[in-house]
Amino acid sequence: MKTINTLLEEEVSFESCWTSREVLQLVKKQQPEGYWKYPQNRKNIQMDNLDQYQTYRNLGKLVEMYNLDRSHSAIQKASDYFFSVQTAKGHFRGIYDKQCTPNYTAGIAELLIKAGFKENPRILESLWHWNGY
Repeated sequence: MKTINTLLEEEVSFESCWTSREVLQLVKKQQPEGYWKYPQNRKNIQMDNLDQYQTYRNLGKLVEMYNLDRSHSAIQKASDYFFSVQTAKGHFRGIYDKQCTPNYTAGIAELLIKAGFKENPRILESLWHWNGY
């Protein structure tokens, strides 16, 4: 549907995707705190890190494949979760434990921008840090 919208410049109602089976299954698995649990337990790995990775993956599916935005409760909850793990300098840490993760910080920020959070000061903070501001 995004391709039709982009290439043919036709108006497309993306909200019809929001009730697809995969969207409903993903939303059902979302935790009340806004994250998704990683589907497998791993020995010697902190599951919080993998849960954050799984949340990144599912947020990407919902935003990129199904065009969900901040008006959908699952996206709002996921954004609240990511903002809760954001550092004062704007990094989204956790996937690589406490290490700085420019790739995931940029990826999370990109998805949140696409979901409608581009004016959010916490997004701007994550981008300014990487530009040396």
